[in-house]
Formats: sequence, C-alpha cells, structure tokens
Amino acid sequence: MLQAGIIGMGWWGQMLLKAGAASGGLRFVHGVSLNEEAGRPIAERHGIRFSGRVEDMFQDSAVQAVVIATPPANSEGMATSDAMVSRSCTRRSIVSAPCSRA
Repeated sequence: MLQAGIIGMGWWGQMLLKAGAASGGLRFVHGVSLNEEAGRPIAERHGIRFSGRVEDMFQDSAVQAVVIATPPANSEGMATSDAMVSRSCTRRSIVSAPCSRA
C-alpha cells in the first residue's frame, strides 16, 4: 500500500481523503493545510498526522508520495517549488485539482 501525504484539506482534499480510504491501495498518513483551524480537525477525523507547513510533511519518513489538492492556480507553483523538487528523487507527486464543483 502506498502511503501518501496530502497538501490541501479543503473540499477537494476531503474528497481525495475519502477516495484514498476506500481504494485499498492508497493510505494517507499526513495532511497539510495553511488553515490550521480548519485542517487539524479534518486530519483528526481521518486519523492522519497534521502540519501547517509543507516542509514538516517532507520530514515525515512515512510519506512515500505527495498529493496536491489545492486550487489550480496554486498547484503548479507548488509542484515546482524547491521543497517538492528537492524530494523528487525519493517521493512521487500527484497534482489533482477539480475543474469545477458544479
């Protein structure tokens, strides 16, 4: 089973957390949100570690892959950030952003 971290725990991030739990092949172990007040209770509900900084998640040796679930305007910059690129040899990254919520 692939153990993943998730960046972004808003509407789309929560959908991915549920899908991962149901998949049998992906297990989220760490969540990151800049909005700690909203993100921490979501992480607790899903039984995963929580951080308010992406860098903290990259220090978590249990994280084998990273799922980016932020708005499209943020995802591209995040996927090419120094923190993500410096870990590209040891971690897989998946950028997932919905087109719309309609």
